[in-house]
Amino acid sequence: DSLGLGAGKLDVAYTAVNAAIEVVDQIKQKMVSAVGASEDDKLKIQTELKELQGQLTSIGLAANYAGSNLIANDQSETELNIVASYDRASDGTVTVNKITLDLSVTQILDETGEDGGILEDVMAIELDGTEDDAAIEAHITTIEDALKLMSDAAATLGATKSRVDMQMDFVSKLSDAIDRGVGQLVDADMQEESARLSALQVQQQLGIQSLSIANANAQNILSLFR
Repeated sequence: DSLGLGAGKLDVAYTAVNAAIEVVDQIKQKMVSAVGASEDDKLKIQTELKELQGQLTSIGLAANYAGSNLIANDQSETELNIVASYDRASDGTVTVNKITLDLSVTQILDETGEDGGILEDVMAIELDGTEDDAAIEAHITTIEDALKLMSDAAATLGATKSRVDMQMDFVSKLSDAIDRGVGQLVDADMQEESARLSALQVQQQLGIQSLSIANANAQNILSLFR
């Protein structure tokens, strides 16, 4: 159950980060088109940028699963721990193993969806039409840096999810193996009891037959006296 819950959280976050990467890539394209553009065109591009930034906010805030948001939160929690296995040693010692995700790597926005995280500088980009090409190129560099970090975040989420999926598959197979083992023990006990019951039934039948033979012999002796 823990692995399933963790897989759901990771899947939602992974999907959201990849959707955000596509939006940031569109922002980068808009900024490239702003190089050498007129003031009016830059203002039109700004209108589009604002909509794209709003879409990033929507993606970040929608990435909730079971009360957790791995990409847009207040950073009060620094990691996600997913219980991967529960081991009991022969001496009774219990060990709980966990799969851990560093949330500082996946944080793209804060809990408001407007600041913080990887996209903080991208969300602050705003054109007023007077920017020269050097200023716009600086914005493009900022966006490219954010894209790299977001790719790293997606890779981290994907790798963690793959590990959780593999552990889920292993635990499922392990559970089946334990069930088979228990079944074999039960079957062995049933076979032993069945053999024991058969032996008792044979003993009872032999006892009855012995009594019958003894009674028949007694009758035969009496008939001789007659």
